[in-house]
Amino acid sequence: IVACCQENHCPKCLVQPNKRGVPVDLPVMRDPDKMLAMIWSVLEGNKGPGFAEAGLRSIHPFWANLPHCDIDTETRLNMTDRDTNLTPDLLHQLHKGVFKDHTMKWATACMDSKEDEVDRRFRTMPLHPDLHHFKKGILLVSQWTGNKYKQMEKVFLGVVAGAADSNVVKAVRAVLNFVYYAHYKAHTEDSLSCLQDAWIRFHLHKHVFVRLGVCNDFNIPKLHSMSHYINSIRLFGSADGYNTKGPEQLYIDFAKLGYRASNRKQYIQQMTTWMERQDAVQRLDQYLQWLKAGRKSQQPSRSGYNDTEEAEDAEKDGEEVEQETAPESHVRADDDSEEYKISKRPAFPSTSVKTITEEFGAPDYIRCLEEFVTKTVASSSASRPSPPIQAASNVNSFLHVVNMYTTFSVYRQFKKRLLHMSQVSKTLAMDSICAIPAKSAGGL
Repeated sequence: IVACCQENHCPKCLVQPNKRGVPVDLPVMRDPDKMLAMIWSVLEGNKGPGFAEAGLRSIHPFWANLPHCDIDTETRLNMTDRDTNLTPDLLHQLHKGVFKDHTMKWATACMDSKEDEVDRRFRTMPLHPDLHHFKKGILLVSQWTGNKYKQMEKVFLGVVAGAADSNVVKAVRAVLNFVYYAHYKAHTEDSLSCLQDAWIRFHLHKHVFVRLGVCNDFNIPKLHSMSHYINSIRLFGSADGYNTKGPEQLYIDFAKLGYRASNRKQYIQQMTTWMERQDAVQRLDQYLQWLKAGRKSQQPSRSGYNDTEEAEDAEKDGEEVEQETAPESHVRADDDSEEYKISKRPAFPSTSVKTITEEFGAPDYIRCLEEFVTKTVASSSASRPSPPIQAASNVNSFLHVVNMYTTFSVYRQFKKRLLHMSQVSKTLAMDSICAIPAKSAGGL
């Protein structure tokens, strides 16, 4: 439909529908200007010559006025025809189409016991860490994925070897070689020559499938598309760069996961809201990472005080220094806004460490306390220089007396002002951190 041609015609060249299975070195490519002229003529009511032969449709092409919608290959490939922007599709053309739907089906029909023999050979394949072991065979697989196609391709030549005609094995090998060469992330003239050789070798041995009666002809669109891979790679780069595997993954991330997060009723609106929230969370995470990296780069400049008086001034003006180094677009709070809120009196005074770890669900409390005290002393010693041995001694003496029966004051709730981000909210928000002891369920 995109190329405005019928299903039995190639969207890239003018090969006849009954000759798509014949290899052609230099097929006559479609000229977008001529195709558009014939389509406009038919839409205006003047059916000109060549319209039916080209297999065109009388539909309005949406890409007619779009820039860069076709590429002039005359300067790149030294050809007199022009190619369109229709790129190969490794997943649906090669893995699912040429291999799974055709080559595997033909090779299986050429074997003695057919599907049972293929299934038995897949089950008896030796284990290997880089190979998927089909311990139940392939007949019971209900849903095929691109990864399973690739895993089957790794061992399928060994499955066919010794159980089918030698020409069948050669044809299967040629198809698999073509698939692997087409998957290269970078190509040279040698790799493209190997790709061309694999395509030619398949056509040399493909007639065995007709001779054994498993197929009648090779007028298959996906099989014919293999002849355009080399030109497409020369134009647009390696085929792995425009594979549909990426959009398939995006379909899972944006459609399937969003639908599962909804209640299955009016799900489009819920999926849209879910995607907006996911995008906001991602932006917030990127901002926090950026802010964290910026603070790390500022630490050396803020610890270079040698005079005690300058250190005291820096400690007093510390909040102002932070606000000056932060970007203005993210500072939306007033100077007198509160950074945090906490009650004057603790809800659980004199709470032992044992109670905190067991009843409040904080098993790593002592370890986190040690890290907090160490970082606090290190940051304070940076602004107030003191002998390292004395600072370390103070930390060790404090941590030495902390045990499971040391008591601390525990507050029920602590509110911290979140960093402002305009993509998430236009107003400042407070995050609540709660500490609630565990309670046994009623009746137990």
